[in-house]
Amino acid sequence: MKKILFLIFNLILLSEAKNFNLLITEILGDITIDNNLNLETQCFNQMKTWLKSIESNETWALNVIDSFGRRPSGFLAGNVVWPGQYSQCIKIKSSEWSSKYCYINKRIQWVNILNRNDTLRFKYGMCFPNTCTDSDLTKIFQYALKKLDANELPFDKSLLNDSKVYCREKPKIDAYLIVAIVVTGIIGFLIVIATILEIYYKFYKVKKSTIHTSELNETEITTDSQIKIDENIKSKDEINDKSLILKILLCFSAYNNTLKIFQTDAKTKSQFLCLNSIRFWAFMWVIVLHQWNHFTEIDDIVLSNKFEYVDWKKNFFFTIVSNGYFCVDVFFLISGFLCAYNFLKQSKSKKTTWLTVVKFYIRRYYRITITLILVMLFIVGFNRFFHPGPFRSEFYYWSEDRCPTFFWTNLLHINNMYNQLCFPHSWYLATDMQFYLIAPLVLIPLLFKNKIRFIGFGLIGVIILIHIITTAVFVSSEKKGVSILKYQDIMEIYYQLEFFPWCRVAPFAFGLLLGKIISDLPKKRFYFSKNNSKNALVLTIVWVISLFFLAMVIFGQYGTFSGLDPLNRTSQNLYVTLCRIFFSIGLSGVIFLCITENGGFVNQFLSWSFWAPLAKLSYCAYLVHYSIVDSFIYAQEQFIYMQPSLFFYIYCGNLFLSICIAYVTNLLFESPFMNLEKYIF
Repeated sequence: MKKILFLIFNLILLSEAKNFNLLITEILGDITIDNNLNLETQCFNQMKTWLKSIESNETWALNVIDSFGRRPSGFLAGNVVWPGQYSQCIKIKSSEWSSKYCYINKRIQWVNILNRNDTLRFKYGMCFPNTCTDSDLTKIFQYALKKLDANELPFDKSLLNDSKVYCREKPKIDAYLIVAIVVTGIIGFLIVIATILEIYYKFYKVKKSTIHTSELNETEITTDSQIKIDENIKSKDEINDKSLILKILLCFSAYNNTLKIFQTDAKTKSQFLCLNSIRFWAFMWVIVLHQWNHFTEIDDIVLSNKFEYVDWKKNFFFTIVSNGYFCVDVFFLISGFLCAYNFLKQSKSKKTTWLTVVKFYIRRYYRITITLILVMLFIVGFNRFFHPGPFRSEFYYWSEDRCPTFFWTNLLHINNMYNQLCFPHSWYLATDMQFYLIAPLVLIPLLFKNKIRFIGFGLIGVIILIHIITTAVFVSSEKKGVSILKYQDIMEIYYQLEFFPWCRVAPFAFGLLLGKIISDLPKKRFYFSKNNSKNALVLTIVWVISLFFLAMVIFGQYGTFSGLDPLNRTSQNLYVTLCRIFFSIGLSGVIFLCITENGGFVNQFLSWSFWAPLAKLSYCAYLVHYSIVDSFIYAQEQFIYMQPSLFFYIYCGNLFLSICIAYVTNLLFESPFMNLEKYIF
């Protein structure tokens, strides 16, 4: 029986291949008779060459046909991408032929076709001569579509009537790549020189000085103070005239910067060790969210079971991933907290003047922008070489095309106000910078001990109120007439709210308030005695409320996302309007308890020194992680059948690579320039 089934299966495959070959031959015969499609001369000639080679059964010509896409199984499960063989196509060459990979990419609403109201892109891969233009190939495809029988496709072929053919061109070296190579090369050269000098002065000179000191001790003609002078004479005195230049150069030392990254000594409690782990866990949340979105929201991703994958939302605990849009709010709250705490603490030791505020702005701009621009330059220059596969979305080509025109929006940190995004995930940095612009207006009144400080508290309240009102107005104005919002509706609202700073400012405002509270506490202690039953009860209540608010916000959309018990429109409007308020309150409670040493084992885990190096790398990891996620996905040439185990495996790889590449990025583009800050300002 097995042999019979195997024979039937092979006969079906041979029949389909034979029919497809005949169809290609027939179409080529039609279009090469008198060039009735008005193809370019070179394209027309190569089509004739291809037809003759097929009739002669030449291997390369049959390989071209073989690399075309075929209808796979799993169509009803959402497998609507038929890519063909990308590598096989681009490797085909002969004396008269050189090929390129092309495709059609058409968004189709699959209502009444797959019994789902989903919009997915139908993508079909083809192989054609590189002398043909996209316009030539579009004419050929439309002609072939007319020749196709109605029953050859599992859907109405008229859905593809206005489809256009696009071809994947080989990456070319341009000015951005050259600039990226030059800038990275210069910085790399400085790092190599600085590291060699650092090691030389730290080890070789010290060793030589130690030998010299030992000789002096044997003769007993020197004092301890003279020995110390001799130990430093080679490392300091001899380079005294060039000390500033040397210090600036040593800012690029990979050795010294690596030590700083992996330094975990908790010298003072002002480091707020619990924030290290919270920041890094938020980054891990960002990666898993973006990985999930890349397989769902960006339609060119090739999954053979896309509908099954999307239905993962029905798992209650997977809501942590599918509703993970609060990960950035963690960054906003921590940013607001550190902004307020550091500003208020410094102002207590120094008088605050207009110059202090100007330096506050300049330093913040410098710290964020210099690394951002260098990483952007590198990624935009090299990005096209990271994604060689057939599934790379046009979105990323558009992003590359936009960067030369709109990079200035990233320099000014207003790119979140533009639809033409360059380096899309950097919207967060622009929003955070805009929050820093308003921070001194709130913090300066909080410096006073009299009634003026209530102006600062009042402004925090006004900021939170603006967040609530603007979000409520926007949400109520969207999707009018829809009584129950579905998952896709919520995603559209989330996406639009994402870039409006006035709809994201509440977490930052709560961070400012928390920073003020902590800065006023003596030595950051506000300890609840466990021996006092009332204090223990208060501590328990604070923990319960904080964790309840966090859980309520994260899992509050489960009914809507799963489709099992969606919220009505009024409840949904209230949720979207207030979710970030309650999330900020819950997270602020956890941070307050940990910083004030009331966190117990939770604080011990969050304050573990292991998290410190990872937190230091989190900024660079955030900048590079998007390209790492892309690089894996768009390097695929065939379908991915996504399972939870594979999803987790991919996630671990993305996380590990993000950390490793963040370390290199830190040494190249962050640490050297952060070290230079003290010589600039």
